[in-house]
Order: sequence, then C-alpha cells, then structure tokens
Amino acid sequence: HGSAAALFSLSVSEGSATFEVSASADFPDDPELTTRPADDVVLLEPFAAQYKAAAAVAKPLDHSPVLFVRVRAGKASSSEFALVARAAGSVTPLFNGEDTRGGVEARGYDRFGFFLGPA
Repeated sequence: HGSAAALFSLSVSEGSATFEVSASADFPDDPELTTRPADDVVLLEPFAAQYKAAAAVAKPLDHSPVLFVRVRAGKASSSEFALVARAAGSVTPLFNGEDTRGGVEARGYDRFGFFLGPA
C-alpha cells in the first residue's frame, strides 16, 4: 500500500523452486515488467521498474497496484514451499562508524541501508 517497498520471500521445504515477480499476470520476458528468477528474496522499492509499471497500470483504472508472483518447481522433482509478501517501511540509514540501535518483534523485521556513495 502507498509507497512502501514490497518484500517477497520464498522458503522451500522439499525439492527446489524459484520465483519471479511481475507487474503483468502473463510474466513477459521484459525486465521492465518481470524480475529475474530468485531463489529466496525479491525486494521491490517504489523506484523499481516492476513496481512503477504496476502503479502505471493501476492509476487510470483508479485501483491499487498489483504485483503477481510465479513460483516454478525445479526440473528434477516437485516442491513444497511457503511464500510471504510484506510491505516494508522506509530504510533506516547507517552512518560510518556510528552505532545504530533497534528492536524487532517476533517474526518481524526492520531494514537498514549503508550508502556507499558514487560508483
């Protein structure tokens, strides 16, 4: 909801699997619409191409953006998995040499960013 980042995580308990996130239900092979396959986590910030594409599709229809997830089993066997999606808040900046303190509730998370400067 709003401009929160979207965090998707996949835990495979049996077999193997990968997943993709897309702004389109047909998962086109277009990096502006669909992420590359991932084994465990995809984080889409509001400035990510797929996030922006979902918002662009939703705006003229006057509804909330939708991101689609496709899970694929490995080639060798079927799989069992758990998929979780969460809206993530803003990133807490980490500063060089300074302690950053926090607290996280059970099964919760917080996000931190260490900005490297110009590449």
